[in-house]
Amino acid sequence: MITNHRISDLVARLNNAITRKKADLLVPNTKVTKNILNVLEDQGFIRGYQLKSNNSLIINLKYYKNNSVVNSLKVVSKPSKRIYFSKEEIIQWKNQNNKFDVLLISTNRGILTHQEALNLNLGGEILISIS
Repeated sequence: MITNHRISDLVARLNNAITRKKADLLVPNTKVTKNILNVLEDQGFIRGYQLKSNNSLIINLKYYKNNSVVNSLKVVSKPSKRIYFSKEEIIQWKNQNNKFDVLLISTNRGILTHQEALNLNLGGEILISIS
C-alpha cells in the first residue's frame, strides 16, 4: 500500500487500534515511523515495538486499567500546510493549552517532545499532538 503522508497513516492506525483496544498494531517500517515510535516509547505512551521479518513493525500498545494511556493523537503539520513553532511559540502554546498535552516536533536534532526542544532551545515543525 502506498501512502502519501506516512505520519498521518501512522496516527490513523494508532487511533483506530486504541479505539478498538487492540494489544498490537502492524505498521510499515520507515525511518520516520521508528523515530516517532522511539519518542512514544521513551515517554511511556507505548510498551515498545519490534521489527517483523517482512519489513514491518509491530507496536505494543499500552493500557492502564483497561483504558489507553493515550486519549488521542492528532496530526498538526500536513503536506498541504506545514506548521512551525519557534521556542517562544512553544512556550506560548504550553501556557495557553492543556499542560498534559505533548507535542512531537521535528528539529535539526531529530524528533523530540516539546519539553526536550525547550531544554535545547530549539523550535521546529510540529508533527503530532498527543493528549
